[in-house]
Amino acid sequence: MGFADNKIQHLRGSPGLNGDELHVCNRMNEAWMQHRKLFADEFPQRSHSPEIWLTHGQHLKAVDGKPFKEHLFGNECLEAAKASAEPVVSEPQQCQWFGLSVNRMVASSLGQLDSWAWGNRERVAVPAQTNFTEIVERVPPVLFLIVDFIADRPLDAVRFSCQTANFIFTETRMTEHSLWNALYERRWPAFHEALSHESRAVVLDWRAQYQETLAGNTKITLEVYHRERKRGFAMSVMPANVSFKVKNNVYMAEYISASQVRPEAIPVSQSYRLRFCPPSARERLEPDLVAKPQEQEPEAMSLQYPYRVLQGTAGLMPGQSVELQWKMQWGSPFGWWYGTLEAITRETNGPHATATILFDHFPKDSRWYRMEVRFGDLEIQPNDFGGFTGGIRACSDAETRHWNQYFPQAFAMY
Repeated sequence: MGFADNKIQHLRGSPGLNGDELHVCNRMNEAWMQHRKLFADEFPQRSHSPEIWLTHGQHLKAVDGKPFKEHLFGNECLEAAKASAEPVVSEPQQCQWFGLSVNRMVASSLGQLDSWAWGNRERVAVPAQTNFTEIVERVPPVLFLIVDFIADRPLDAVRFSCQTANFIFTETRMTEHSLWNALYERRWPAFHEALSHESRAVVLDWRAQYQETLAGNTKITLEVYHRERKRGFAMSVMPANVSFKVKNNVYMAEYISASQVRPEAIPVSQSYRLRFCPPSARERLEPDLVAKPQEQEPEAMSLQYPYRVLQGTAGLMPGQSVELQWKMQWGSPFGWWYGTLEAITRETNGPHATATILFDHFPKDSRWYRMEVRFGDLEIQPNDFGGFTGGIRACSDAETRHWNQYFPQAFAMY
């Protein structure tokens, strides 16, 4: 990396730039870096698209037509650059080199605008200098930053890509997969997380998947915060088979239950109420994209998510925010109920532990405020509260902040 740093410094001070030009280029480079930081802060999900940037790093040309490596390292060290660009170079290093080079090329490509940007009216752009088309063709990240910013809807992306200019269509075709991936994630984030988990070993066609979901043909088992907005489900998530209905712009949640339950229509404005099986529990619970039908035999039923008990006691400490698996009916799946771990005692002769959990959305004098739970194995345990309990998982800081959005303004009273 030291070699690349030296070459970047060499490029900045290369012959052909007088003092004023070098000063302007450096100022524009600094301005670009600051803009990229502000953009990352404002749009975190849009500012880091390594798949797009790495893809176009292979096709990138400098404004003068030189290949990417030659622009980065210079003519005199091209052979060394080739050697250093072998597969032994780590991907983070490649990304960092690419980012440094892009910063310089963008500033250089926009050199025709420097006089206007800094108020020097005497040095305006003249014919034969770099225009926007050349910038887009030779510095693709400029175009894809624009596409990534404006493409909130597929219609926007299609219009920009297919109805503007041929060279834009050609360039955007290179990142079609990444673009549809981003479009899908922005519209259906919980669906996207579930599909990404399920298709870890394959490359998913996000454009086709977008069409399928829009047509209402995608159904996924998700977990819904505060089911039906009823007081009895405050500070809990319940499993449901969820699909999207474009006609009403809603998610339809068909709750999995031993009893008949009416589906809930969840507006897209409340998509934050949907989540996929928590990351820390996926390896142990092994969720399917759609939960398998309930088995009649209790032993078979308890082996499938969302009926399966979360095993283990590791990582739990008093004071943590936790989620407890709990259900009222034996034939129903587990929901997750949010509380605070007051105490935990681990048994020395087995996998079990006894935990005391506080549910702060109940008054302290309520029988529902404090629960004692024995857990650790795969067995479903009867509980003094009524119903049955399973395992316990610790919440991350981000999960705790999300749970706090649902904390009731008044105590739950029963």
